[in-house]
Amino acid sequence: MYKRLKRVVSVTMIMISLLTLFGPSVFADEVTASDIIMKRVDKTNDYVFKAVKVAVKQAEIEVLKENKSEDLDLIVDKIIEKLLEKTESKVDKLITDAAAEGIEVTKTYVEVVIYDRIILVDPCYAH
Repeated sequence: MYKRLKRVVSVTMIMISLLTLFGPSVFADEVTASDIIMKRVDKTNDYVFKAVKVAVKQAEIEVLKENKSEDLDLIVDKIIEKLLEKTESKVDKLITDAAAEGIEVTKTYVEVVIYDRIILVDPCYAH
């Protein structure tokens, strides 16, 4: 009986040691809501900057077509309007979702030059 008790205590001690060594790494893999929001902030910012690059390219293409100045101004205005609609809706959705999780995400406006105009686009920042 003493041998069996000794074996049970030994096995128990080994199990406790293993749980102590490897236990915290198991819990470190848990994903929190703030981790998810931070990843979404990064993805949204990437989306905003890619959309700006596309808008700049579109404006350059229109300038190279040598349109009349009145038409060119209207075309560039439409490109800018479309850019702002896309980026603002994406960032606003992220801000709303983050607020529901209790995380504050704000817009941080950045100046961007498209053709001859300076506009403000809105990447975001999580607090």
